Amino acid sequence: MNIYGSRVIQCVLKHCTEQQKRPVLEQLHENLFTLVNDQFGSYVIEHVVEHGLPEDREPIVRSLQGDMLKNAHHNGICNVINKCLIFGTTEQQNSLIDQICADNGSGSSPLLQMIKYPFGNKVVLKMLNVADSARRQKMMSIIKTAPIKNTANRSPKSLTTV
Repeated sequence: MNIYGSRVIQCVLKHCTEQQKRPVLEQLHENLFTLVNDQFGSYVIEHVVEHGLPEDREPIVRSLQGDMLKNAHHNGICNVINKCLIFGTTEQQNSLIDQICADNGSGSSPLLQMIKYPFGNKVVLKMLNVADSARRQKMMSIIKTAPIKNTANRSPKSLTTV
């Protein structure tokens, strides 16, 4: 997808009737993994999360499970996760937070990988803002176990300020 295709699809989703949008949304759902990983496709998916119906958001949240979280340090995926945290239901938010905090089988969690990267760091900050107190405590305990590197060159909004 290129920037023009991205803008055209976003305009279709914004201005067309539900009946006209449905075939486009079905095609988007079939290609979620590719679109989320695409520089311009991720903007389309963000638009669906922000402006779409809850039933259109659900497959996107589900698609963020598993292998998708392995790439959660990439800008496009992080922006989609951020939109899901902002516009998703409490259940969807909790599902994403639980997945990101879960042990990946090697004694680590995707959360520890995400805090190493600027885009992932932004998602973790949003998770801390939307999480209930129990999940926030769990996140903080995981973050506290992470080895701290030199933070002199980090932005002021890094997790070291939390």
